[in-house]
Amino acid sequence: MAVYFPRGQQTITTITSKLDSAIAAAEARNPVGIAFVTNQELRLAEREELRKLGGDVLIDIFHLERITTTILDRPHMGQVRTQFLDIDAGPPAISVTAEVIGSASHLDDGDDLLERMVRIKRNALDKRALDLRDNPPERCQLRPLLPSRCTSRRRRSVSASRHSISASARC
Repeated sequence: MAVYFPRGQQTITTITSKLDSAIAAAEARNPVGIAFVTNQELRLAEREELRKLGGDVLIDIFHLERITTTILDRPHMGQVRTQFLDIDAGPPAISVTAEVIGSASHLDDGDDLLERMVRIKRNALDKRALDLRDNPPERCQLRPLLPSRCTSRRRRSVSASRHSISASARC
């Protein structure tokens, strides 16, 4: 895998140089292919030029547009877009499944039905979120472990006297 994420758009010469050096480094391992991931806008002709650099090594190019449309635009990547790109994730995606029991030749007002089902699901999710906010689940109470310096003092105090154990074991 070769990765190139510079700030701002770079020239095709600079991008070619980066990929060429990555191919040279990878050839020592006899690769079948290389995935080249970059945040650069690459035209179709430029992508073809970069693929030809590999010769017998297949080059799979993940350029800005491909990263955006095939990876970052997926609903579950909303948190990544928010954290690293400052792009608001928007409302979470809702999955609604409708089932027809019996025979049906067509469904009248299918869009209205879908909107009602989404509204019902959204209300249930909002109610659960409010319930969790008002009544958060109890957290596990974990006792902190004694630092190592305390346990060594404790061992010394055991041999000294039984009455000093509790006093010296406190941190």
